[in-house]
Formats: sequence, C-alpha cells, structure tokens
Amino acid sequence: MLPFFEGARPREPICRFIGFGGAAGSSKTHGALGLLIAACYAFPGCSVGYFRRKFPELEGADGAIEQTRQMLLGVPGAKYNSTHHRWLFDNGSALFFCHCQYDANKRDYQSQQFDIINFDEATHFTWSIIDYLLTRNRATVEGPWAFAAFESNPGNIGHSWFRQLFIDSGNATEVNLATTPSGAIEPTWFLPATVEDNPKQLERDPDYIRKLESRDPDTVRALRWGDWDIAAGLFFARSWRAVARGEAEPHVIPDFAVPAHWPLYGSVDYGHHPRTPDEKPFVYGLYAQSEFGRIYRIDEVAAAHWDALRQIAAIKELEARYPGVVRYRVGCPSMFVSQQAGGPTIAAIYGAPGNDLAVTAPHTDRIGGWERCRLWLADGPDGRPMFQSFARCKHFNRQVPAVPVDEHRRDDIDRDAEDHAVEEWSHLLLTRSPPARTTLDDRPKTEEELEDEEARKREREPGLDSHRGSPYY
Repeated sequence: MLPFFEGARPREPICRFIGFGGAAGSSKTHGALGLLIAACYAFPGCSVGYFRRKFPELEGADGAIEQTRQMLLGVPGAKYNSTHHRWLFDNGSALFFCHCQYDANKRDYQSQQFDIINFDEATHFTWSIIDYLLTRNRATVEGPWAFAAFESNPGNIGHSWFRQLFIDSGNATEVNLATTPSGAIEPTWFLPATVEDNPKQLERDPDYIRKLESRDPDTVRALRWGDWDIAAGLFFARSWRAVARGEAEPHVIPDFAVPAHWPLYGSVDYGHHPRTPDEKPFVYGLYAQSEFGRIYRIDEVAAAHWDALRQIAAIKELEARYPGVVRYRVGCPSMFVSQQAGGPTIAAIYGAPGNDLAVTAPHTDRIGGWERCRLWLADGPDGRPMFQSFARCKHFNRQVPAVPVDEHRRDDIDRDAEDHAVEEWSHLLLTRSPPARTTLDDRPKTEEELEDEEARKREREPGLDSHRGSPYY
C-alpha cells in the first residue's frame, strides 16, 4: 500500500513525506503504529519516533502507548520501558513516544535522530515545530530510507501547511512535488481515508456514522468526509468563498492587468522578531484599490530566513513590475523593536539611504484588524466581495481560509498558527477606511460584456460610433 516497502525490503525511495487520513474513524493512529512496529522488526537497529503535541495524548485507554501494549502483547523480543516511554526490541530497534507542546521544546530533540519520524494528529503542530523536527529525520542504520509520516483530520493550527504538502500539491495516491512553507521542494504522497476503510470501527459502533453526520455542516464535511476545503473552527470559514466550493464571485480571482492610475499599497510582515529569530517567515503583500473602492491583493513575495537587505531587494523587484505609484507601506510591530544587540530597528534599516523603502508603524488593534478583514470580505452592492485576491498570491490564498480560531478567545486567531500573511493583510486594511456600500463594476469586462455595453450605448445615442476602449473608463 505504501510506496516505501516491498515486503520487508526497501526499494528505491520515491518520496520522503507520506500523509494519511482526512476523515475521523479511519484508524489513522492504529495504522501508523502498525507501520512503525513493522519497521522496527524489518530494520534491525533503527530508531523510530512517534510524536503527539502533548504527552497526555500519548496516554489513556486509547492512547498510542496503550495501543502498542495491546498490539505487542505476548510478542517475543519486545519490551516496554515506562521510564523512558519507549519500546526496545531484541534486534536493537527502538520506538520512542515523544511530544513537543511548545515551540521551545523542539530544541529538546537537538541530539536525537530518527530513521522514521511520525506525527500523529499532525495539524496540531505548527510548521515551525515540524520543520525543526524534520532535521532529526535521518538514516542511522543500513536498510531503511529515512522518511516522515503524517496523519490528521482537517482543521487546527497546522491545517494550512498540511494542505500545502498533501492536498494542493496534486492527486492523492500519486507522488507529487510540494513546496514546503520553508521553500523546500519535497516529493509527497497522500492516502485519503474514511470510516468505511475501518470496518472494525463500524462493527464496534454501528451508530458511529449517524453520530458524525448529526453534527454541524462544517464538522460533517471535515470529519465525515475529510474535506480540506472546509473545517470546523477556522476563523474565516463563514467569510471566505472559494472556487473549489462552487460559489459565485469567489475571493480568489484570475489575475488581470492593473490600471496604471490605481494607487498601490504595500504591507510587510518581517517574519521573525529581532529577539527571537527562529519564528515565522517574511511576507510582503502588494495591494491596489480601484477608483470605486474595491481592494485587490495583486502580488506577493514570501520566503524564510531572509535578512532585511534581501527582503528590500525582493520588494523593490516586485513593485517594479507595476506602473502604479506605491502610496505607502505598512510594517509589522516587530520592525519597530530595537534589536537585541542594539543598533537600528528593522524599520530604520528599510528606510535608510540607499534602501529607501519607508514603512509606517501599524495599528496594534489585533481584534479590530480581524473585524476590518471581515468587513472587506463582505459583498458590495454589486454582489461581489469588496476585497479580492489574485490567483498568483498562492501563499495568502492558502493561508487565509485555513487560520484557526483561538480556542480560548473566539474573536481572535490562534497565535500559534501560521498567520503572517493574514496579519500583514489586517495591518493594511486598518489603514483604509471601511468599505463603502456603493460601488460600480470595476472588474475588467469580458468580450461579451463589452459588446453588450456598447450595444446599450448605441441604443441611447443612435449614430454614435462605439469604441472598444479600456474597461475601466
């Protein structure tokens, strides 16, 4: 079934990351544990790491530790060490039960190495944690090719990166090349599953499907069918409309040539805080506003581990592609914080002579920013959203519909989630007045719409030659 083993012998590897699951009840955990135990027997001396976000998730009557106790009951050559939370096998292999609740905890594994690393309920992890722990995934013995496995349902703080790796990268059960949030290209493979793939679950609980389907529609789509286009608990689930859901006038639209007279605005999230340089990647969004008020995100640049000078060069290159004038750029709060070793702020470096990329300080009303985003996502009088994003803005378009609600504060986004593009978007919108509810149709018109418009003009003014001029007049 999996593209890594033929019997007990490895073949030439065809991908490094495998994903499994989608719907609830598909026996993701049990299947993963079976795979890891089989690998321990197949490859003597190998080291295998099974991760959950919190240690209590490993314990309990149905936790991974207890499941392996049942699976290995009476099996010779396997002994569980409850002090160190690991299975030791007579052939020298070891299966470790690990957790990484906080970002700082990832450094606890700096000296560890795993031939196989597995993340159960993978979307509970931030990409920052996953990205670091993947550096611990390397071959320690002859035989297995190092790989990582991920099991999850839709939703939670890792929804965005999981979807980027396994859902948006191509067709399921095929090897696809995916770009990670860190910019690396990795071959990935995804196996979707529903509860029907786990007949034992239905034997034990014949009423399970009915209980799933009695939930709210978003939960049903996420947990019954493993639908990654919608997930319960996502912050903009009720505001963001997508082509994939077949909704008219979605928020992501085809790119078009931006008129030169439209003003442009920029917004930047520097990424990491100067005093904690291990955090989020840099992103810059470029926006245009039509004469009738609608705002478009027209382009972006996003990358990890870029210093300020490289960011500045990328922003200038991006802006040079457009004929309009950039009226101003908004920075993020961390750009106005003094650096740990002293010296100028990042904002000062941006605006220094020779760099000449001035940024203004943002409004710091985080909750007000989310409300302003929702206002702009709403429809204008013409039935189209007052904010729309070009299809080329893939980073933003993936992130906005996937950010989760903070479970402790329902009017906020989970601060552990990947939200840098969302934050710079809210900073920009807070500098613009809320959208007016009167607007004209400022979208570039199709040939058919132009012909209809010209026909109406000829009817109003007989004998007047029509023209096929700009659709923005």
